[in-house]
Amino acid sequence: MRRQGRTSASSVSARTSTPKKRKKKTCKSLRPYYFDNDGVLKYLLPTETVWYYAYVRSTDQALGSKLFTKFRRRFRMPYSAYVDLLSRIQSTPEVFGRWLRKDAVGEQASPLGLLLLGSLRYLGRGLTFDDLEEYTAVGEETHRQFFHVFIKFGEECLYPEYVITPRTAVEYEKHRHEFDVGGLSGAGFSCDATNVIMWRCEHNLKQANMGFKQSHPARTYNVCVNHRRQILHTTTGHPSRWNDK
Repeated sequence: MRRQGRTSASSVSARTSTPKKRKKKTCKSLRPYYFDNDGVLKYLLPTETVWYYAYVRSTDQALGSKLFTKFRRRFRMPYSAYVDLLSRIQSTPEVFGRWLRKDAVGEQASPLGLLLLGSLRYLGRGLTFDDLEEYTAVGEETHRQFFHVFIKFGEECLYPEYVITPRTAVEYEKHRHEFDVGGLSGAGFSCDATNVIMWRCEHNLKQANMGFKQSHPARTYNVCVNHRRQILHTTTGHPSRWNDK
């Protein structure tokens, strides 16, 4: 009886005691690194990457005509437009303030130029945030957070400034010159659909967002532009199965 009592008491105490906390496993991203001439392992800094030297620190004279062409193809905008956009972001501390100051331990935030390049490459080429970390030595989570802020900034600040829809006959007349010269009298803009692929579309929405021109589900935006690289109007996103006609 005593043994049973002792056994039951010990078992009860064992059951009521707090379980040991399991050590939480952390998965830190592998920082880009390199070996110097002495064979010493060193982590690559964002200010030591090719993107930083080629695009952030460079000037218009340093790039040259060939690199201008490559930059436009790689990031979907002229280099001068990138410089202007970067200057606009740097002068908007109320939106991008967290990347314009030092953090709690006094370290400088990731270069805004690299973060902007990452967002442009993500939009233009569909690169993943992990790929951007490999190119810029800036963490993928940092790129992800900046991208969402950048998209919000584009929606609230850039869109109403650059997408101006003509509302009167006088405003519409300003966009007709190129079409009149080309024999399309009366026309004022060209319209076509732009598809944005949905890489992680839910299965129950896949069929509705599958279009006729690509093998991936996508959202379609019908964009109206003139021949001066100006966007006049765009619809909200809709399933790509809805034809632009």
